[in-house]
Amino acid sequence: MIIKDHLIEIAETYPDSGFRVRGRGMIWGLDVGQGRIAKAVIAESFRQGLLIESSGADDEVLKVMPSLMIDGDSLCHGLDVLRIAIENVLLGRQVETSAARVGPVSFGMISTPADTSILMTNH
Repeated sequence: MIIKDHLIEIAETYPDSGFRVRGRGMIWGLDVGQGRIAKAVIAESFRQGLLIESSGADDEVLKVMPSLMIDGDSLCHGLDVLRIAIENVLLGRQVETSAARVGPVSFGMISTPADTSILMTNH
């Protein structure tokens, strides 16, 4: 429920955004309604060290699909990075680096070497 709870919290933080949470198990999505918003969040997330991708007819859904081997602290860190990226995009801010950045994080189908990533995928 960690992923679902974090995504619901993000959606509830911006009630006028129309964000919708969908998914089950370890595969979740945050529908941000527009591909351009998702693209901006993906770019901002990458600047913060988080690799994430989108799906949907207009690429409007941010996909959260961590490795089944992820530990709770790393998962929460990645979700916090996503929350900050969404906040920065919606408020028109873009921050080059985060003070809380630990290293590259991966949620989606993109993988980084295990020795350089705090969240590893096995694709």
